[in-house]
Amino acid sequence: MLFITFIMEKSSFCRTIEKRVRKSLRLDKLFKKNDIIYVKDPLSRFFIDKIVGELPKKFTKDSKKATKIVIKYTMDDKCDAFIEKLFYKKEKKALKGISVLESITDKEALLFARYNNIKFTPNKKNERTKDMLDKLENLYPQTRFSLSNSIDSLR
Repeated sequence: MLFITFIMEKSSFCRTIEKRVRKSLRLDKLFKKNDIIYVKDPLSRFFIDKIVGELPKKFTKDSKKATKIVIKYTMDDKCDAFIEKLFYKKEKKALKGISVLESITDKEALLFARYNNIKFTPNKKNERTKDMLDKLENLYPQTRFSLSNSIDSLR
């Protein structure tokens, strides 16, 4: 019985993450017909194959030939960069490219990757900001999502 519950939770979790990524990809209209895509991250490649699906697209191993460059940039990276800039006046250099993983956190990405046997390692973050976000998340659930939405509305 416990094994069946685990499988149901696993499939429900994966479905929820896929829905969230699908929604962000469709709202932002990131991919178009006949795009040449450069992807280094296997998790982003998985989502592009799964969600974009049958839309005519090509993948390349040379970033200079690509029309779209996909970077590994999660919600945690976005929040970390914002807090670094706001509190510590450290501006990270702007990343050029689009992010497929911007609507999910590092923990969700790691868990999804583990469930689907995909290699994923999150980007390095400042320990101070990571600890601050973790403490806030413990006190007020959904802090990262709220902060991410606030960052988007400020832009």
